[in-house]
Amino acid sequence: MPSFTAFAVTRLLRDHFGDYVDVGFTAEMEEDLDQIANGERDPVDFVKAFYRASPGSRKARPGRRLGRSE
Repeated sequence: MPSFTAFAVTRLLRDHFGDYVDVGFTAEMEEDLDQIANGERDPVDFVKAFYRASPGSRKARPGRRLGRSE
């Protein structure tokens, strides 16, 4: 369960750095990393998929900035 501080920091970041904060992306990344930690997903396959994502996807690509519109 997230703490009050977590909610306050998230709001602060979204209000002041909205172009760089994507809560949906972060939640999806947490899920992916949990699967890797639990042995349910191969880390090498994950990294390959992460960097080879299509331009419209939420996954990052080197040199690409993620923002609210993505």
